[in-house]
Amino acid sequence: MITANENKEVKKVLKAEIKVNSIGKPDLTALPETARRIFFETLLAHIKELCAEEDKKSSKQD
Repeated sequence: MITANENKEVKKVLKAEIKVNSIGKPDLTALPETARRIFFETLLAHIKELCAEEDKKSSKQD
């Protein structure tokens, strides 16, 4: 079950804008299921960290 705070975090992450540069043509479907899951979990964790840092910066400026 997702808590209200986690739900708020997810909504922030979904609204986050990031720039991704790729070299070549990555094919995530070529990865095994486990590696794909780890890739997306890691990506989500980093996006959450960036959002938290932005929140911290904006709260210090207020």
